[in-house]
Order: sequence, then structure tokens, then C-alpha cells
Amino acid sequence: LFRSPKPRPARTEKRQAPQQPQRQPTPQQQTQEQQEHSHHHRNSKPKQPPQTSQVPATGPASASADAPKAAAVAAAPVGDGELRGKAVACLRQRGGTSTLGMVASALGLRDPQSPLMQRVVAVLKEVADTEKIAGEAKTLVLLKAEYWGDVLEGPAALSREAAHRRPWVYLDGSGSPVHDRAMAQVSISGTGIERYRAKLLSATKGTSAQLSCWLPAARAPAQCPRPRGP
Repeated sequence: LFRSPKPRPARTEKRQAPQQPQRQPTPQQQTQEQQEHSHHHRNSKPKQPPQTSQVPATGPASASADAPKAAAVAAAPVGDGELRGKAVACLRQRGGTSTLGMVASALGLRDPQSPLMQRVVAVLKEVADTEKIAGEAKTLVLLKAEYWGDVLEGPAALSREAAHRRPWVYLDGSGSPVHDRAMAQVSISGTGIERYRAKLLSATKGTSAQLSCWLPAARAPAQCPRPRGP
């Protein structure tokens, strides 16, 4: 009458295998591992950053660095003899009278404090006199008579032929043209040199371009040349 109870299934539990203790490397194994690590470290090279080819700079910085060199090459040395010849030629082209600024401009000088400008001033003291004449706006540089060249009379010129082709007249105290030297304005320097006022006429007719000049008595004829006809 009584039923026997059904047997219950047995519970199975998963048991983890016991962990085996880790083996410690022997001293020989440790020495071998250290040697292998050291060999690998020596053979491995650090990565070098990519090298970029260096190209010489050609921009403004390079140009500005080369500018002093170019200027030093362009500025050729000028001897005192050559400098004297250029100064005399400049004054002869202007009839023997000029200003320091005009001479410097003709020689291409811009810096009044440059060593070359100081040399020009020293050369001008040898070949010309510096004088402030009444009626003239600026101090004049007057070529000495001994540097007039082969021009015996009248304003100085580069050659006698050039002097013959260039008309000129005397000027009186009011600036009017006169024919006789006795009527021209005269200036006597502190050293007693007499100079007579004259002016170079422009070779081109119808223009007012003219240069004033002062003739030393040794180069001032009694009369200026008569103007030539057409």
C-alpha cells in the first residue's frame, strides 16, 4: 500500500583541479634569459627620424647676407690720382665753377660722411678754392687756373674744341650780359685772386638752362666772343 519514494538524482559539483605551484626558474635558466635579453637589446637599433635634405636658403635672408659682399665687389678701389682726375673733369664740364653737392652727385656719392667723400673733399682742396661770393646762394668750388688744361681763355672745358663750341658771356652786377670784362662783376678772394662773373649759355636755343661761372683773371679775356650767327 505504501509507495517507496523515488530516489533523487545525485548532485554533481564541479570541482576545480588543484593548482599546481609555479616552478621557480633555476639559476642557470635565469642566466640564459638575461643573456638572450641582452643580445636582443644590442641588435635592436632605435628608429631614426627621417632626414630631410638641407637646401641653401635663397630667400630674403640669404640675399641680405650677400648684399654687403655684392656692394664690396661693386665698389672698386679708386686711387687718389684717378679721383683727382674725375674731380677736375667735373669742374671743367661746368666751366670751372660748381658746388660740393654737384661734384658729389656727378661722382655718384650719396653719403657725405663716407670715407670716399672725405677723400673727395681733400682732393678738391688741392685743385680748387672754396669761396662764398656775394650774390651766390651757395658756397662755390672754383677750379684753380693751373688746372684749366689747354683752354687758354674763357670758361674751363674738357678740351679746346669743346670750349670753342660753347658760347658764354660776361655778367655785370645786376646779372645782365655784357661784352667787356671791364663791365663785368668782379670778386676778389681773401688771397687776392680776381675773378670775373660769366655764364655758360645753353647750346640749345629757346631754353633758359645756363650755368654761372667765375673766371680767374689769368683766363678772363678782355672781351667775350661775339655770338655766332645761325
